[in-house]
Amino acid sequence: MNEIQIGSRIRQLRKQKGITQEVLAEALSVTPQAVSKWEMGTSSPDLALLPVIAAYFSISMDTLFDYDIHTIQSKIDSLLEQARVYFFDDTPRYIETVRQALKTYPDNETLLSCLLDAYEYDLRETGNTAHLEEMVTLSEKIIRESRDYVNICSMKDNQAAALLKLGRYDEAKAVLDTLPDSITLKNDAKAFRLTGRDKRDAAIWMRCAHLQDLYIACDLEGRAELELGRYEEAIIAFTRGLTVLTAFTFPDREYEDKYMWDGMQTFHWSFHMQRAACQKRLNHPAECETDMQIAYEILAAGWHDFAENPSPYLKYYNQYLSDLDMNEYRK
Repeated sequence: MNEIQIGSRIRQLRKQKGITQEVLAEALSVTPQAVSKWEMGTSSPDLALLPVIAAYFSISMDTLFDYDIHTIQSKIDSLLEQARVYFFDDTPRYIETVRQALKTYPDNETLLSCLLDAYEYDLRETGNTAHLEEMVTLSEKIIRESRDYVNICSMKDNQAAALLKLGRYDEAKAVLDTLPDSITLKNDAKAFRLTGRDKRDAAIWMRCAHLQDLYIACDLEGRAELELGRYEEAIIAFTRGLTVLTAFTFPDREYEDKYMWDGMQTFHWSFHMQRAACQKRLNHPAECETDMQIAYEILAAGWHDFAENPSPYLKYYNQYLSDLDMNEYRK
């Protein structure tokens, strides 16, 4: 215990109870000299004796240690907030501040994580390799012991950075491969950390994932603005979505090779449809008709049997018009 010496806490409890060192020693089956040494801070009780001491004073182990996790965390957060100003401009000072705090709060996950983040930043910005082995050891400790899923992922990234600098490429790649597939974190980290084909493959996956997330976000923003009756704002959102999507199409290629994946086509024509819906509500018939025609042409190009058997696609198309309250524009 570092916040308060255990001996001082025992002395405080003994005084509150109004007993002598001799009485306490007899109750715990130790010598009065042992109790005296605890209270002076020259020795500490055996670990096995701590529950007995807590039971004797009818308190919990936390109370015995005067341990309030929320209070301690608040102190740590305040300390880090004050130190944060040094993170970028004087990283060694930030590192030393955190290291000193760890003497008071050893093995605290927040402090250890901040220390590792500072090591990684210092490594990346200045090439300082003095802490590589410590980075591997501490990150492994946090990965093994933490219950914070997000922090575990961050520490795996830091560990990979150290392993790469140590020339242990395969180990670093193996660590990054344990990051979750369900989010972009794995491929973001691999594209940033690894090299050659591994970097390229991860970057391609990363590009696709972020591109899709971005134009879907534009679509959802536009739909929300449309529902709120903010049609000009909706047009802006849908136009942004189109800009993002079409930036990653191949306009000079045949339809089969135009899109990076099939789902892009659906968003392509639906952006035009929804923009047309806004133009209709703003009483802009020419602009509305232009977007409707483009959407129809994208649909027709997308399914090769559209011309021979348009009914299934027209049904879908017309249903979309109906949902957007644009029945008079049905083909």
